[in-house]
Amino acid sequence: MRQRELGAFMILFGILLLLACSYFIFRGLEMESKVSELSKSIDNLTRGIGGEVGVCVINERGELVYALNPDMKLIPASNVKLLTCAAALHILGPSYTYETKVCYSGTLVNGTLYGDIIVKGAGDPSITYEDIRKLAKNISSLIRLIEGDILVDEGIFDEEYVEESWEIEDLQYYYAARVSGLSVEKNVIKIVVSPGRREGDPARVDLIPKTSYVEVVNYVRTVGGDKSDVNARKVFDENKVILRGEIGVQSDPVEFVRTVEEPSLYFGNLLMESLELEGVVVRGTVRKGVLPEGAVEIGLIRSRPLSELVKEMMKRSDNMMADHLLKTIGAFKYGRGSFENGVRAVTSFLDELGVPNNIMMVDGSGLSRLNGVSPKILALLLQKVKDQPYFDYFINSLPIAGVDGTLKRRMVGTPAEGRVFAKTGTLSGVSALSGYVKSSKGEVVFSIMVNSPASREELRKIVDGICLEIVRLFGSQ
Repeated sequence: MRQRELGAFMILFGILLLLACSYFIFRGLEMESKVSELSKSIDNLTRGIGGEVGVCVINERGELVYALNPDMKLIPASNVKLLTCAAALHILGPSYTYETKVCYSGTLVNGTLYGDIIVKGAGDPSITYEDIRKLAKNISSLIRLIEGDILVDEGIFDEEYVEESWEIEDLQYYYAARVSGLSVEKNVIKIVVSPGRREGDPARVDLIPKTSYVEVVNYVRTVGGDKSDVNARKVFDENKVILRGEIGVQSDPVEFVRTVEEPSLYFGNLLMESLELEGVVVRGTVRKGVLPEGAVEIGLIRSRPLSELVKEMMKRSDNMMADHLLKTIGAFKYGRGSFENGVRAVTSFLDELGVPNNIMMVDGSGLSRLNGVSPKILALLLQKVKDQPYFDYFINSLPIAGVDGTLKRRMVGTPAEGRVFAKTGTLSGVSALSGYVKSSKGEVVFSIMVNSPASREELRKIVDGICLEIVRLFGSQ
């Protein structure tokens, strides 16, 4: 009897073992088929474009299931922001807030300050003109006459306002805004050009925010009709913009956004002008300085928590915010904010996470073409971050295909819509997309990077095509 039972057990065990082997063989063949399909699709999509392509895919179980040139360093463009965002959340924490302090030195007697107003910057990239107006209103309730100066302390960061490898022609545009320890309005100014009352009149020019800190030279004339042909050129390294061209008397206003030099002085001038609007007399000038010991705090600008700031940064791909965050983590870990210290903080973070730090990183935004990172490192970063307590903040900061951010108009009406959470990256000759596909079993990690002389439209079509194939083959619902 026992022998018969043992025989039955062995038969059953053999059947189960055979089924298990068959399952794993089938899974292996299925995976091999998917890898082959993806390879063929990528070959078809990239045929004839020249350049280099790198792709990595990690499945829900954390297994690397596809790799094409995984270790090749490619220009990542704004995919660098994945490193900056993750490092900032890890080092500072999602609840971190910036605190910009306003103090006075000297003595305050019956509304007259015999001393200076000092603003101590914290590196906050989110301060607005409205914040300054509120600050001025609060100060005006205490002080009606300032016999001294407005001092701005930007010392938390160094004075390398731009990364040296950024293209000179980019420096007048918003995406290359200056990086300062004391900033306001993203360190840009809006110039609104409107037609004059009649043909032949000079165009009307308004600055937002209104300030004398930026000089505008206006050579634009009003002509007949409703067409406009206006250009705005910022003079290199100066707060001076030259307007040329024509604007139709029936034309809508034309708007330009240009960068501002010396952001801390921009802040100080806006504060002084806002105080004057509140009826406060300022005898002195705006100048750089250092917060002295014993200064009395009379105001504070507190930012939104980091979890909200990184969401704004990643959804919009905001370069200015990314570079400020890079310098912030540099200051937090090493005492002073700089591009170099920020990169040190990122590489230290990668070491702590167990991700190879074999990257070439010079800024936090990805604007520099000297940045270099492999798709495997980005994929490993994305995988490791899944196990961190701030992961929900991280993934929810990413643009969603067909829904919002820089992916709002991409992959609309496809299986990727609403399921791909990923960071875009675009420069001339560069297109990248790295992030997650949400599936029924978790998140599939992917990184796609293409460096090629093909047009921006062609590259975007290729990257989206590869992403859709990853969704189809690996992102089961």
